[in-house]
Amino acid sequence: MDLGLNENFDLSLDDRNDLPLVRGREGFEQRLRLSVTSFFKNVVGDTSRGTARKLIELQAQRIAQQYTEIDRVVQIQTEYDGMRANTINLTIIYDTGDDFTFPISD
Repeated sequence: MDLGLNENFDLSLDDRNDLPLVRGREGFEQRLRLSVTSFFKNVVGDTSRGTARKLIELQAQRIAQQYTEIDRVVQIQTEYDGMRANTINLTIIYDTGDDFTFPISD
């Protein structure tokens, strides 16, 4: 169980004016988002790098393998965002057909 963070990785109160907690799939998705974003900023550096998408996918696979949720992940994919410059969207697709997508940008 972890404290829930918003899209800017900040703490914010939930609808009960309490600190939100995340666990299970939601906790996994938050850890994945934090880890991949940190890896991107510290190792990859920018979205124009030729291998940026592959490096992000590889890191997402590494993170997912550390948790039991990998059994439910059937695909990890990246694509450049058509609406936002210098942004790569990472998508995790689960065996249920659900997906989780978040942007990574310079």
